[in-house]
Amino acid sequence: MHNSIRVDSVLLPTVHTDFLFSAVMKVISVVMFGLGAEFDQYWMPNPEYNYPHFSYGMAIISAFSTIFSSMAHQVYRGIVQKEYRQPSIDTGAMIRGPYRPTASSYNI
Repeated sequence: MHNSIRVDSVLLPTVHTDFLFSAVMKVISVVMFGLGAEFDQYWMPNPEYNYPHFSYGMAIISAFSTIFSSMAHQVYRGIVQKEYRQPSIDTGAMIRGPYRPTASSYNI
């Protein structure tokens, strides 16, 4: 009897696509906001008081971290797909658990 413990990879391509789409949209929005603030000073009200603040820096950090998480998820997806190509192993010992002696196994 072969019992295999494997990660279900049905949602992995979908999750990776979502990460990638989110990263692209964040980069586009950060670049558009940065270019708008740099070259068109009247696109926001009160241009003398409006400039990129802390939230813009956090949006840049969020875009880079989303790009990194997308790359890390791609690596994980490759590992899972490689495991699916390998033959399954017998994990019966892991399912049964460790040996636990009972009172009758001591032969007293």
